[in-house]
Amino acid sequence: MSNLRNQRNLSNLGSLGNRLLPLVKFGLVGLLNTGVDFAAFLLLTGAGVPYLTAQVIAVLLGVLNSYFLNRSWTFRCRTERGTREIARFFFINLISLAVSTVLLQWAHSRLGWPLVTGKLAATSASSWINYAGSRYWVFRLPTPRGSEES
Repeated sequence: MSNLRNQRNLSNLGSLGNRLLPLVKFGLVGLLNTGVDFAAFLLLTGAGVPYLTAQVIAVLLGVLNSYFLNRSWTFRCRTERGTREIARFFFINLISLAVSTVLLQWAHSRLGWPLVTGKLAATSASSWINYAGSRYWVFRLPTPRGSEES
């Protein structure tokens, strides 16, 4: 009886690990993307590019990095790249970009936050949209037969 319970507990841990691993990887890729995004943003604004234009360019650079790393490493997508996958990925990232840009504008203009603080807050908020869309819509991970993903 105890052995059966231990096997179930190990199975549950494995299932939890299978669900958490993509989130951890997504977070690591996200940190790298954020570094690319922030570096580009700071370079562009430092060079005199208006901050909203710099925001769009910087996010797009991070998105390109994100697509390739999340596809190949985070979600280990092995299917051929299709236009549907790429379109979905860019659609999710456009939503994320819109949310982060509106939040950046609001935080800087309305709340008077420094650009870097507003950028951090906006990036954090939009990351959740990006993860959910990537995980459950763009790079859907196959679920083992006979198991329900909760």
